[in-house]
Amino acid sequence: MRKMSPFEKELRDLAGKKINPLLSNHAVLRFRQRLGISKSELEEKYGEPPRIALTVPLFFNDLHFYTEENIGVENDIDVFKIHSGTGTFVIGKEEDDWKIITFYHKSRMKYD
Repeated sequence: MRKMSPFEKELRDLAGKKINPLLSNHAVLRFRQRLGISKSELEEKYGEPPRIALTVPLFFNDLHFYTEENIGVENDIDVFKIHSGTGTFVIGKEEDDWKIITFYHKSRMKYD
């Protein structure tokens, strides 16, 4: 069995728990484009700065489920993905805070 990275260990400890990641500027732009809402509506619904409450999936407590589909590296940042009813959130850690790097809305996602 391979050794877990510190990032994977942190995810294992968060499995099943709620986090409130901050939306990056890019994620705010994607939300506004994909959901068709204004900046004021976004701030009203998610606060200023905007944060979204998400639950880290339970499967992150098992190393066997760590695949490129749900964990990886983007722009030299360790990231994980949460697939929800609306789409996919790509989340990374910036200093000590979780941050949604980008968001893919389900209706816009392409499937092979």
